[in-house]
Amino acid sequence: MGMKDFNWVYPHRAMAHFGPGSLNKLPELAAPYGKDTRIMLVTGRSAMRSTGILDRVLDLLGADRVVVFDRVSPNPTTGEAHQAAALYKQERCGLFVGLGGGSALDAAKAAALMVHHQGDLADYMLQKKNFGPRAEPVITINTTAGTGTEVNAAFVITIPEIENKYALSAPAAWPAHAIVDPELCLHLPADQTASTGLDALSHACESLWCKRSQPAGDAHCFEAIRVILEWLPRTVDALDDLECRARMSYAALTAGFALLSTGTAVAHGMSYPITARRGTPHGFACTFVIPQALEFNMPVLDGEKKARLFELLKVSSEHAAVEVLQQFIEAHGAPRSLADIGLGADDLPALVDATNPFNCANNLRPITRQDLVSL
Repeated sequence: MGMKDFNWVYPHRAMAHFGPGSLNKLPELAAPYGKDTRIMLVTGRSAMRSTGILDRVLDLLGADRVVVFDRVSPNPTTGEAHQAAALYKQERCGLFVGLGGGSALDAAKAAALMVHHQGDLADYMLQKKNFGPRAEPVITINTTAGTGTEVNAAFVITIPEIENKYALSAPAAWPAHAIVDPELCLHLPADQTASTGLDALSHACESLWCKRSQPAGDAHCFEAIRVILEWLPRTVDALDDLECRARMSYAALTAGFALLSTGTAVAHGMSYPITARRGTPHGFACTFVIPQALEFNMPVLDGEKKARLFELLKVSSEHAAVEVLQQFIEAHGAPRSLADIGLGADDLPALVDATNPFNCANNLRPITRQDLVSL
C-alpha cells in the first residue's frame, strides 16, 4: 500500500478572526470576560506606540480598564513573563491581550500560565516541571505575518542565564481568540516583512520533515509555501499594498495551522542559540539552515511530498530544490554563512551543544552530533 501509517491528532481551540478591519471585533471578543474586568495588554517596548496601534487598541477596550505591560524584548525572557504575571495579579486583571509579533504573544501566553503556577518558568521550559491545567484567558492580536503563535498553545522563551531559547507547548496556553488583521502589518519595514515572511516559510517547510507530520498538516504547509513563494517578493516591493499584506497574513496563519499537529524540528532547534547569542531575527535564524535541513531529510521524504514540493519550486531534482530554496531565502536577506551572523568555526561546538534536543527528537531522519556540525 502506498500511503504510510500515521497518528492523526489535529487540535485547535483558538478562534481565528481574519481579514482587514478584524481588529474592530476586539470589544465583542473581550465582552464575555466582563465589562468591568481589568485587562492586561502585553506588548513590546516601542513599535506599537510609534505606529499608533496601541492607541487604537486602548480606545477599543477602554483605556481606563487596561494595564499596559510594555517591557517585552524581541526575545522575551523568563523574567519578563514573571513580571507580567506578578503585575496581572497585583492589578487583579481577568484577561490578557497580547499585541505585536511573536515575542509579545509568547510572553502573554507564558505569563497567563505563570499566574497559576509556582516556581521558575525556566524549570518548565527545560521540562523539569510540567504545567497544570490552569491559565488565564488570552486574546492574541498579531501585527506581523510570520509567527503562527497566535493560534497555538506554544511559546518560545529565552533563559538569559544559559543564553538560549526554548519552545514549549502547554494545553492550558491556547488563546481564546486570535485577531489576524492584515492592516496591522502595513507598518512593517522591508527587513521585518522579509524576516517574518521567511519565518512562516520555515514553519511550512519544516512541517514536512517532522515525525508528527500528517495529511492535514501537509495540506496547510504546501498551501503556505505556494503563497509565500508568490507573494513575499511582491510584498517586500509593495509594503503599503493591503492585498499583499493579506496574502502573507493568510500564509503565515496557514503555516501556523500546520505547526499545530507537527511541531518543529532540527532547523528551529539550531536557530534558538543563534538568536539568543547573536540577536539574529528569528525568521532569518530559522531559514539559515532550512535548505540544508531539507537536503538532510530528503532521503526520508516520501515520493508524494517530494513531487508536490518540486512542483511548487518549479524543479525536477532534489539538488535543484535545495538550490532554489537557498536562492529564495538569500534573496530576502537571510544570512549566508556563520560569518554573516558574527560566528566562526570555533563557535560550532557551543552551538551544537545548545541546539534544542526536543526539536531534534522530532526530526524525521535521526540526527547525530556530527550531523549538526555538518548542517
